[in-house]
Amino acid sequence: MVEELGDVIEHYDRYKSAFNENPYPSFIFNLGWLITDYNKAFKSLVNLDHDDIIRRNIRHFNSGLFQSKIIRDVWKTVQNGDSWTGEIAKISKSGNKYTQEIVITPLLSNKGNIIEYSCDIEDITEYKKVEKEAEEAKFDALTGLLSRRSLNDNLYKTEHNLDNVGFMFLDLDNFKHINDNYGHGVGDQVLKIVSERFKQNSKKNDDFIYRTGGDEFCWLVTNLNNSEDDYYKMETLADRLVKKIDGPISVLDNDGNLIYLENILTISIGISLGKDVKTIKELVDTADQAMYRAKDYGKNCFTFYKDECF
Repeated sequence: MVEELGDVIEHYDRYKSAFNENPYPSFIFNLGWLITDYNKAFKSLVNLDHDDIIRRNIRHFNSGLFQSKIIRDVWKTVQNGDSWTGEIAKISKSGNKYTQEIVITPLLSNKGNIIEYSCDIEDITEYKKVEKEAEEAKFDALTGLLSRRSLNDNLYKTEHNLDNVGFMFLDLDNFKHINDNYGHGVGDQVLKIVSERFKQNSKKNDDFIYRTGGDEFCWLVTNLNNSEDDYYKMETLADRLVKKIDGPISVLDNDGNLIYLENILTISIGISLGKDVKTIKELVDTADQAMYRAKDYGKNCFTFYKDECF
């Protein structure tokens, strides 16, 4: 017992200064889950007097830890001598939601026995908010497809592997006619249906589909083989999409009536292969040029950049 007490004193001499200066709320608790020490940041967080903190069970201050699934994970981790890190969603007394990151670390004696535990707390609410906004920015809110921002990020990542990349610009033909004659509500439904048809014709791990504007889309294929077969693969995909979009579409008008749009909506596609260009910018620009050439050909078709010899 005397030896164990000596270990505690030695441990405190080593960590006390850093513990007190930690800008994040921290406390130490014993094997019975009772608080034995805390820093100024923790006292400020809980806004209690010393006698209301010391020797209190940590359940009183962080009941979120004691959810059955979480506490089992915590206990299993720290009993093995490892630190446990997790996020706890909480609600303040005023009803505001916030998130804390909790780090629990076992404190060991010289013999490797667990003496106590330290608990560090950080409010990561703002970080989670920014993280969520960044994640949401990756996707188009209406269709669920990837966004223009994601396109820019992914194009940059493929630059080192340009020879195995295919890129398509897709533009819906006559979409303005739908918006003008049926309203933007119907137009939004059409965009969602078109996006679902795109998804049904994509390969999850190799195809990336983006909505970059009102009725404009881009398609990035990353698993080409830098061979003549690449043209056939892109041609097959583009031909399938042209036929798929040309099919009838059922939507609800502004009054809730079912209407059928047939022989109205088609798509024009421009295709460029990475092996035919030198840069990502050239890949995008040439696909855009090829798409406009498809429009000039009468729409409802696709063209390759290489075939047009721009």
